[in-house]
Amino acid sequence: MKNIILILTVISLQFSCNKKYDNPPANEVPVGEIISIGDLKDMFTGSVTVIDSNYSIVGNITTEETNGAFYKEIYMEDLSGAIKIQLKASGGLYIGDSIRINVKDVTMSEYGDLIQLDNIDVDQQVVKIATEKFVEPFESSINQLSINEDQSRLVKLNDVEFTEMGMTYADAINLTTGSRILSDCNGNTISVRTSGYANFADDTLPSGKGSVIGIFTIYNSEKQFVIRDINEVKLDSARCNGSSGGGGSGSGSC
Repeated sequence: MKNIILILTVISLQFSCNKKYDNPPANEVPVGEIISIGDLKDMFTGSVTVIDSNYSIVGNITTEETNGAFYKEIYMEDLSGAIKIQLKASGGLYIGDSIRINVKDVTMSEYGDLIQLDNIDVDQQVVKIATEKFVEPFESSINQLSINEDQSRLVKLNDVEFTEMGMTYADAINLTTGSRILSDCNGNTISVRTSGYANFADDTLPSGKGSVIGIFTIYNSEKQFVIRDINEVKLDSARCNGSSGGGGSGSGSC
């Protein structure tokens, strides 16, 4: 009897060890027809627009959510332009990721005239093609930025300075967004918007002149700018009036 039980136990263990489990189904995001970001934005009708064709767009990510400056949103760029993408859930995409998004049945809308894709599900609609495909910022001046052509683009502004002195980027205590004015030496201005959740929100604005990299956005007819990383703020040269500057070479939070 003991021998029979032993044999049955060995057979049971063999079946358990050899049992094969089905792999979870692969997430196959349809490709459809690949179009440019510019072509996609041209489909926008001026009100909420549903993309009813099987299209995909391919491009590189220029922002991420790791430092609190952005939340449940990314910006994506190809050679034809750039677009803001609202995410269904936070996380999963980073600066330099090259991705494809299937946009069939996705809605395209605008917030303050800034065109965006709504409620993208990273798990179901996005395929990551490669990493470390970094976009070089487009160098421009405040007055040359086009509200239509350059919106959502990664931009580098040269020879600019903050008009406020001694203020912080935002209110890190009450976690409210700050709006600060960046100016060039000709008096052209752009509003810099910073989330109170950004890890550099309580950093003091640099007092010098220099360059800033960020995302060019708009709200109605107002030009706006969002810094993605404090280390891309390099304002440590003499100001437009000749006074000395400083404190703007990425010395804030990491």
